[in-house]
Amino acid sequence: LTDEKAGALIMAARNICWFGDEA
Repeated sequence: LTDEKAGALIMAARNICWFGDEA
């Protein structure tokens, strides 16, 4: 993975965790 793709995946994972905590 490139740094950009890895960063996008990390951001997506953080968003998923956020929504999981909010729910």
